[in-house]
Amino acid sequence: MIKLKKALMAALATLSLGSLSAQAESFVLVYHRIGVSGGLTLGLSPEALQKQVLELKDQGYSFILASQVKSCTGRCVIVTIDDGYEDVYTQAFPALKELGIPATFFVITEKVGTEGFVTWEQLKEMQAAGWEIQSHTASHARLIDLPPAEIRAELQKSKDTLEANLGTPVPCVAYPYGLHDARIRKITAEVYGCGFGTLFGLNSNSTDELAYYRPFSSPLDDMGILPFRAQTGLDHTALFMLLPLADWQLGTPVNTRDSSLNPAPYTLLGDMEYHLDVGWGQRQHTLKYRSHDFSVQADLHRGIQSYNEITASYHLEPITLGVGYGNGGVVLGASANLLDYGEAYGYYMPSTADYGFGAELLPLPYLRLKTSYGSKDGLMGSAEYALPFTEGEGRPFRINLDYDHQKWMVGGSAFLGSFKFKVSSDFRTTAKVSFSALW
Repeated sequence: MIKLKKALMAALATLSLGSLSAQAESFVLVYHRIGVSGGLTLGLSPEALQKQVLELKDQGYSFILASQVKSCTGRCVIVTIDDGYEDVYTQAFPALKELGIPATFFVITEKVGTEGFVTWEQLKEMQAAGWEIQSHTASHARLIDLPPAEIRAELQKSKDTLEANLGTPVPCVAYPYGLHDARIRKITAEVYGCGFGTLFGLNSNSTDELAYYRPFSSPLDDMGILPFRAQTGLDHTALFMLLPLADWQLGTPVNTRDSSLNPAPYTLLGDMEYHLDVGWGQRQHTLKYRSHDFSVQADLHRGIQSYNEITASYHLEPITLGVGYGNGGVVLGASANLLDYGEAYGYYMPSTADYGFGAELLPLPYLRLKTSYGSKDGLMGSAEYALPFTEGEGRPFRINLDYDHQKWMVGGSAFLGSFKFKVSSDFRTTAKVSFSALW
């Protein structure tokens, strides 16, 4: 157990530094609203914007555009602003123009020309002044909730609209909420060739060009930490890496693997995920990290019972092969892409003869189905549907139906950006609270 604990800590520590490449060259600043209140990381005054970029300019950084990310040869900064609000034109544009700093504006094309958003004439003026206008999709849909045809429509429609109205190529897209998976990256490669997520880190020529790093902005940037963040690429979400390490309340060891956990995730995996499930006297931490075709996953159960597992996977389209070690010994796993509608998987543990299989599917927009069977923990399943109330915000509110260890549970969940909260219960003896952070 001590050796396994040390191995888990070493692997998780490696993940926390995995995106900080020695070749890292460009740091990306992310903004949304300028001159208005927009939350802890979304709003900024034009004076504060000028202060931040000047601070980095004084540190010797050069400023480039998002489409030039691969051409950076020194220490570079990319200023990016998302969504397409009009205050970017009235506040950020003149503030940066005064300093001679260019920026990349990722706009939601269906919002252009509507109340509170920029017009095509304003975008042309910004473009003529050295800004570049890139895609933030057509409607700002949460792409990970869509089947492949709808993903392609969101990406292609936005690109076509921008190129038709502005007359210049559009090579890049910023994924709404920074969320993507292998299906989205594949279509992005066909439509654009350049994609930006929101994982912390610095970009170099070795960075996945379909998932460039864009660390979250921080209210602490005005308190002197911005040069440190520009040098390391870190943001506050890196703290999630520490949560599994902070929970070492070990209960009775068990060797039963959670069959609902894919041992070789890829098709539906972005850059990183953290999940925390809390029930009566039991907690489950799951941390996933991907770099190109390689991924690592840690699954830690704490409380009344304890279970530890680490798996590593490599993707060879359309198959992903994984191997790992848990309480029950070696874990052998594999998964397969289901025509970009989801992923099926299976696993086997030779020491205990434990086996299982499962699948996760998105057959319709905003409908996600999961099912699994394990030789030791039986049948489980879940269904989630995103309610059609706030289309422009990616339908954050969802209803959930789960079948978990012979119990039916009903609940609801909600996204706040890339963070998700869920509550479910059988209204008798069991209740669960879940939190997820996605990059």
